[in-house]
Amino acid sequence: MTDNTACPPPGPTRPGSFLRDPAHHSLLGSLQVVDSADLLYLSRQTGIPYHRIAEHIDDLAARGLLAPAADQPPASPSALLRLTKAGRTAYDTTRRWRFRARVLALLAALPFARR
Repeated sequence: MTDNTACPPPGPTRPGSFLRDPAHHSLLGSLQVVDSADLLYLSRQTGIPYHRIAEHIDDLAARGLLAPAADQPPASPSALLRLTKAGRTAYDTTRRWRFRARVLALLAALPFARR
């Protein structure tokens, strides 16, 4: 068995603000198009169960990517959440990185790329 910890991953390196959890990416993507949203809207838009969304929101709020739109705790059911500037940057960076990785994978699969 070989140790691959010293080898960098193939393709472009991931930026520091990369969202690794698909649920986080989905939540930030849903908040990207609105000014603010409550937990019920986010649950319906993303398909994440209502009782699980609080864990993801707490994690994103701790990282500074989400903020409550009013003076309420972020995990209360009626809390309105908004995307911070750092959250918009993280979402855009992740979206661009994933697109670039997809394009590079498609280009590598083309017949002329194997010569």
